[in-house]
Amino acid sequence: MDRKQKHGQLLDKWKNERPEYGIKYPFCQDGPSDWDKYLQEIPKTLFLLKEPRLEYTPGEPNYIYGQKGHNMVRWSYLIKQLYQNRGSEIKMPDDWTLKTLSEHRYHHFAEIELKKRNDERSKSSDGDIWTYAKNDAHFLDRQIELIDPQVIVCCGNFYGYCLIFQNDAGTNQFTTLVKNEKQSYKHRNRLIIDFNHPSYSQIRGGNATHIRLLHLALDNGKVFDQFEW
Repeated sequence: MDRKQKHGQLLDKWKNERPEYGIKYPFCQDGPSDWDKYLQEIPKTLFLLKEPRLEYTPGEPNYIYGQKGHNMVRWSYLIKQLYQNRGSEIKMPDDWTLKTLSEHRYHHFAEIELKKRNDERSKSSDGDIWTYAKNDAHFLDRQIELIDPQVIVCCGNFYGYCLIFQNDAGTNQFTTLVKNEKQSYKHRNRLIIDFNHPSYSQIRGGNATHIRLLHLALDNGKVFDQFEW
């Protein structure tokens, strides 16, 4: 049985053990939208998000939608470019090129929502999200291991990630790699980035600020020298 099949079984088990998550709206079926394309990526990137978006449709976890979706495309593009061109400052494509790029890039990364219950909310409190992360930690841990990313972008929810792995010790402890305006860590041989949520549009300087901060969090790509993948 391959990873995609095991992942599907995990979500089915999760849904069955948490029937209250799908009473009014569908249980969140997230992960890679195209496993073949995702598994071919180096590095494989996962966006750890908070909860299903408004008008979430099962089977379309990586559907392109607004600011949030286009930022994930931008950031995954930049992560790959910095991995390949370490020590560089990457010039981002113009918006028109990015729009074309989105159609191609969007299926090359994965998404996980900490909260699988779909309440059709535009926003929940952090306390609510952390409760789901803690209660479903064993499921989330297993889901991340099956998707097996090399880079995890924690989108305004690094604390939620820490809750999932709060019992890790020894060789699985966190190692700080970059401590700047945005931080990055090594954990389970993965690069963990404590970053903004992709729907955050009120940031001063807009998209250019997100890109500058991601360059800093990755030390212009030099952080990848800490990994052998």
